[in-house]
Parts: sequence; C-alpha cells; structure tokens
Amino acid sequence: MSDVLRQSGGNLTREQLRQAVQVSSYVKSPRLKVLPGKAWAPHYPQNEERERQLNAVLKGQMMPDQVDQSLMMPDGFTYDIDEIQDLGLNGLVGKARDVAAFYERFPYGQFVEFLHGLKDKDADLATATQLFSSITRSRIQADLMRSLGFTGRQQARQVLEAEHRKNIADASDRKRMQKIFDVLRARWMEKQRIISKDDLRQLEDKVEKELRDIADSLEDSFQEYVKSGDAEAHRKLTGSVRDSFEEIKRQQEEDKLDDFIEDALNDPDSLPPDIQEQLKQMFDGFPQPSQDGIPDEAQDGIDPSMDQMRGAEKEEETPPLYSIEPALKGLYREQSIGKFDKRIIRWPFQKTLSRVQQTNSAEESASRWSLKGMLSKTPASPQETHTIRGKIKPGNTINFPLPAGYSPSLSSVPRGLEILQDQRGCFYLKNNTGSVQEYKIKFGKDGHGTNIPPQGEETESMTDSPFSLATEQYLASLKGKSNIEKAMAIIHYMKNVMKLEYSNDDKYNLIYKRNPSRYFIEIETHKQVDCDVAQTYFSALCRKAGIPTRIVRGFSVDSASGGKSSIHDGQRHAWSEIWDEKTGAWKTIDATPEDPSKKDKGEKSESAPEEGTDIEAPKQAPRDGDEPPTPEEVAKKTADELEKTKKGDEEDKTKASDVPDEKREKMKKMKDEKDKKKKSGEKGESGESGESGESGESGESGGDSGDGEGGDAGEGGEGGEGGKPVSDKEWQDAEREMEG
Repeated sequence: MSDVLRQSGGNLTREQLRQAVQVSSYVKSPRLKVLPGKAWAPHYPQNEERERQLNAVLKGQMMPDQVDQSLMMPDGFTYDIDEIQDLGLNGLVGKARDVAAFYERFPYGQFVEFLHGLKDKDADLATATQLFSSITRSRIQADLMRSLGFTGRQQARQVLEAEHRKNIADASDRKRMQKIFDVLRARWMEKQRIISKDDLRQLEDKVEKELRDIADSLEDSFQEYVKSGDAEAHRKLTGSVRDSFEEIKRQQEEDKLDDFIEDALNDPDSLPPDIQEQLKQMFDGFPQPSQDGIPDEAQDGIDPSMDQMRGAEKEEETPPLYSIEPALKGLYREQSIGKFDKRIIRWPFQKTLSRVQQTNSAEESASRWSLKGMLSKTPASPQETHTIRGKIKPGNTINFPLPAGYSPSLSSVPRGLEILQDQRGCFYLKNNTGSVQEYKIKFGKDGHGTNIPPQGEETESMTDSPFSLATEQYLASLKGKSNIEKAMAIIHYMKNVMKLEYSNDDKYNLIYKRNPSRYFIEIETHKQVDCDVAQTYFSALCRKAGIPTRIVRGFSVDSASGGKSSIHDGQRHAWSEIWDEKTGAWKTIDATPEDPSKKDKGEKSESAPEEGTDIEAPKQAPRDGDEPPTPEEVAKKTADELEKTKKGDEEDKTKASDVPDEKREKMKKMKDEKDKKKKSGEKGESGESGESGESGESGESGGDSGDGEGGDAGEGGEGGEGGKPVSDKEWQDAEREMEG
C-alpha cells in the first residue's frame, strides 16, 4: 500500500478500503484520471508554469490570449477515501462524478479573462480563483439540470435541497466567503423553486448583514451569468466583482485570519518559535514580578493563569515586597472579586476606593455598617500588634495586603501617604508625593468582618457549557446540604475523585483559555491546576450547586526568619470565599491541591502566629495503587465511559469564532508579522498559501459542502476538491497503487 493510502485509510475497515479504492472505476471520464488519496485535490502536470502564467495575467503582465490553455485543465484529481465512512460507496461515487463534471465543464478561457479583469485590484490568485469557481459551480449545475430528464432533474433537486439544509445547519462554522455564495446560490434555488422563500429566509437569518450586502451587490450579474454564461453576462459579472472587490478581499483576509487562529491554537507547535512565544504570553495573564522590590499599581482583576514564579524554589529569586515584624504567617489578601467574565476567562474588578476614617470601637464601626447597608469604610482602631514595611513609587496606588479581619492604624501612616479601602474591605496605599516613599505602618485585628450579603455577580453561572456527566451527577447529589457542606464535598471531589494535581506549568494557559466555552472542560480533561485556576474551577462548581462565591488574590506567607516574615512575588496565591447562610458571613476556604514542592518548607521556618482560612479544606489523600476504588470513583468512571460512548470519536477543536475580539486583534498582528517574514524570505511555518501563486491557490472546484483541505480557504470552493494541488510524487504513488 502506498504512503498516501496508508495515511488516509488508517481508520477504515478492510471492506471500506476496498470499496473506496473502487470508486475510480465507476467514474468514466475520457479526460480525467480519478485516483484515491487523502484529500480532494487536482493534479496539474505543469502546475508551476500554470500558476506563473495565471499570476502574470492577474498582475497585467500577460494578456489572456498569451496563456497556454493546455496547462489550465487538470489531468485528474484525487478523492478523500476516508469519506467512504460518511457517504458510503454510492455517495462517494456520486461526489466524484460531480467533481469530474465540474473540471470538464469549467470555462477555463473565461476564468483567464476574469483574472485579467482584476489586474489592477491587487488581487491574489486564491481570492480570485475562489470567486470565479464558486460562481461557476452554480452555472455548471444549472446547465446539468437543463440537460437532464425528469428523473435526473428530481434527483439533482434533492441533492441541492440537502446541500441547502446542510448550509443552514453549518452556518456558524462556514467561512465568510462561503456564506456569501451560499446566499447567492440559495437565491438562485429559490427562483428555480427548488427551495421555498422560508428556506431562503432561514439561511439569510444566519448570515451576517455585511455578507448579505456583498451578495446583494453581486446578485444581478450572478443570476444572469448562471442563466446564460455568455460573454456579455461574463463582462457584467467581472464588473460587479470589481466594484465590490475591496470588501470581498477584506472578507477573504478575515477567513485567512480565521485559518491562522485555528491552526495556531489547535497546533501551536507548528508555529515559528518567536510566534509561539508571543502566543504563550498572550494567554499568560499573571502579573510580571517586580524587579526592584517595589510593588506596581494595583490591578483591576485576575486572569486565572499558571505561573512558574509560584514554585517554592522561585520565591527567593525576587526581592521582597513587604516585611512583617513580628512575624505573622498566613494569607494576606489584596482583592476579593465576585464577577467572572466567561467570554474572556477573567475576574474583572472595577474598584471603588474611599478614604479610611477609623472609629474608636468595633461596635461603632458595626453600627455604621448596619445603618449604611454596606461595608463600613470606618473600621475600628486595631490593636497595634504588627508592623508592615515597604516602598511605594510616586503617584501610585498599590494593594496593601493584610490578613482578613486586620486593618492598618491610621496614626502610623507617614505624611503624604493615605489608606484607601474598596467596596469589599480590601486596603490600598496611595502615594500623594512626587518621590519614592518608604513606610512603616502598624496594623492589627479590628474585630469586624466583611459580611455584606451576596450580590448578583457572586451567584451568576460561570459557564454556558455543561461540565462532564460525572461532575453534573455529583453536584446534583449534594442537594439538601448546607453551603459549607457542599463546598467541602466539592473540594473532596476535586482532589480525591477527579484527582486534580497541582502544577505551575504555563503551557496549560493556552490549552485552557484558547476556547473560553471549553475552559472548564479542558481543566477536567488535563487535571492540572494551580491556585487561581483551582479556585476558578471550584467557584464554577459551587455556583452550579447554588453557593455564592468570590475569589481572593493575595499572598500565602508560610515562613519566618529572624523574627520577621517577608512577602515575595513568588508567594502570590489565590483562595476562595463562600457565603455561609447559617451565620450570614463570608468564610475563606482554599481549594488548591497540595503543592509537593512546599511539603517540607514549613519545617525549616521559625514558629510564628498564623492567620489561615476559616474552613479547613479536605486533604488530598494518598492512594495505594492496589487499593480498590471508592464508590464515588466507580460512579465517575461509569459516567465518563457513558459520556465517551455518546460522544464517539468526535474531536473538539477551537474555532476562530470562539476567540474574543481582543485576542483576535493580537493574533492578527502575529499573522501579519509571520506573513511579512514569509514575503521577505525568512523561514516560516508551512501550511498557508502565499498571496501570489504559491501552491494551493488555483484549484478550481465544485463539489459538496465543507471546508477546503489545502492552501488558503476556498481555493477551489466547497468540499476541498480544489484545494492544494496534489504533488507529482503523491500522484505517481497513487497511480502505482491503482496499477498494482
């Protein structure tokens, strides 16, 4: 078996492979050889010279009558033998016959004239070819219908009706250029009474207005050309395409960008190293560590990201941001956030800051809170038990991390600095001077918590997609339990049933966040999390179970030396707050799996007081490999197998439409940079055809539905039959296979 068939037929049964290879014998064409292969692709005996001449015509360097017409038509094409699984033998034979008829009836002379008509439009061969091929496909089908008898016409109508229904079903996945011609073809079919007005409306309702507008500008000349195909109709067609070409080209460029995005996100290893690094950084949302030991401006939100600076061995590589004396270990919070933006996988925070004015007692502070119906901005004067030291840059407002239930003593704040507080009780320090200021501020417990009842954003669902079947069933089993009981059960599930593992490998940022709609599905698949990814997943499960949640960003200080605690960027941490409906208070809990790198660190540290979470989370239990699975694990495995069976072999891939606009713009810059390097002769990624005649730009084709397989999108139109031309070597291999 040739390499072509070995690669293509790897998923076929012996009988399917035998039938697929036989397709060639059913397609009788005096001018075309039909061979099995791994894609629908034409073969041109002198393709390089053919493309050179076509590009010369398109650039106005050659007249149409100078083109060697013998080079234009392929001498054959390959078909995708894997399609035998979906189409069956008869369906694959029918499709191959349609493609053969398309190549035989294609108006190659008019195609060259069409290219010449676009000579001053800075058109690339791929776009021009796709335009003419898509239009011509409809004309050829119209000619075929006129030549058929009653039965043949009925069969052809059924094929066109089926194609239209599929275009409606697949509209969200179709490329822009495809959708323009889907609309034009549907309008032609409605005029021929092949489909109804309602059928046409169903398609147009799913196509963007700007694409329908382009179809409007082409419709009259399109309908006339499909009807007659004569020279005058061709002239009008060329004119209308010229008039609309800039907008058409823009849509083609968007399609190319879609291809780049999907290729990059689904196969990032295929990108050049510098583009890979840009892509990785785009999905790395964690703030860069300070290089001078002075905190940067307070951020407005959290991007859940794996961060390699969090490893225990990395902590001492960055200068300390703060020092605490006497030592106080535990969790120092910077921000508490309840809103989650599922479109971009981010916890955004629009903070409202106000000056802090302390009262004399916790009772007075609590009274003011209850009267205002909101968090008090006037915490009680704390017991001055500790001191925090650090630096602040001029004009900056920075987070001022303290353990929950602690507040700063205003009397110890240096002149020129002021303490602010946000709507959730977290503190900030503002430098109103024009120079770097060193500070030493006292703080201690204030005796007053942050017990604002849950707001709407703290209860909203965090995903539109379902979790795994096993997870959904487990959450449903928690009905009737209290919020704290549910939260404890969810962490147990994460650690000991799902078996999430702690990791700070930043390669998972791209895997998890490239498709926001699959964010939680990817976590369940790969099972690697760090603190803020774990808290984000935990919050999503809690809200599904009816528990209001918030994520907290800050530091986990677990060491002391010389009677002091130091806070480094490498100690950044995230944990969660859940609403305890029984006490009417927010309680802290940490859903992060145990970090093996920190297992022995506490033993080397001096003893010191510690402010941990309100609720101790279930531990991650070690498991003997020979120990029988728990009933929960059995239930999860059963649900996973059932879900896998229902899903089959379907592969989930990220689509360009899944990518938020902000990241799309960044990826456009990456593509432009890559294209620029390619044009200047630098080595780039293979797989995208160039803009002026590189392989894959000129396969004219018709066929059924679906996206092209080779080159840029749509070089031959629908179904991939006219994608990147098959190489001479692959063609010769397929010929030898058939001869054998």
